[in-house]
Amino acid sequence: MDGNSVVLVGEETNFQIAYLGNKLQFLDGDGKVLRTEYQDSEIVFPNEEYEHLTIKVLKPNASMTNVINGVMIDAGYQDTIDFFVLDDGTFSGVGQNASILTDIGDAGTSDALKRFYGIFTGRGYAWVNSLPILKETLLVGKGPGNFAYYFKQFDYMGLLSTHESIKKVIDKPHSAYIQYATEVGLPAAIAFFGIFVMTLVKAVRVFWKNKKQMITNSLHIGAMVSVAGFLIYSVINDSMITVTPVACMIAGLLLASCYVEDSKC
Repeated sequence: MDGNSVVLVGEETNFQIAYLGNKLQFLDGDGKVLRTEYQDSEIVFPNEEYEHLTIKVLKPNASMTNVINGVMIDAGYQDTIDFFVLDDGTFSGVGQNASILTDIGDAGTSDALKRFYGIFTGRGYAWVNSLPILKETLLVGKGPGNFAYYFKQFDYMGLLSTHESIKKVIDKPHSAYIQYATEVGLPAAIAFFGIFVMTLVKAVRVFWKNKKQMITNSLHIGAMVSVAGFLIYSVINDSMITVTPVACMIAGLLLASCYVEDSKC
């Protein structure tokens, strides 16, 4: 997005929309004007290179006084790529509730890290772009529930390549470790999960020492598996409201079981 034009960069060719002479112009990668046709109120291109593109131009509603047009580009993704043409001829992105976005770029992520965007059904996108927040929460977090306000939203290129839609808002990182580190701070996250690790280590030691007597103790064994499962689950999911309190109660029972079994020896 550059002033009065938007350039879509493809693997083989580029496509440009420009607002010139008080009207929209559609250009190829060399800057030549493309021939257009109308089909069902949509703009299509007879040129084979651009036959997969469809453009719809929308008039703004009365409350949008500084917007001339809305431009919806169907480039084969799950959703359209949307832009506004402002009254000064420049382009902007479209945010929630039709807000005007001047920044649709990423959070400054390196190209080397972007290759991890797609891992774990797109969770890599949230993890990689959480790194700038983590740099600011080495001591104190941003506050519970505030992740979405500090995460770089409306990264058109990243969202399209990962989720095929620019209309998603990343409200959580889908990793409890990252969520705790960003919202309550890295020291608090280490302390919280450290308690679970400490409990699990102690439980394993107690079980190994007393395994002949405890082989039928389903409470201790079940709690160990549950705590280990929670630590693994937390890598790719987060749930402070429901799962975490239950995990805390199970860890408490496990720790109590450890001291009871130790007292028998």
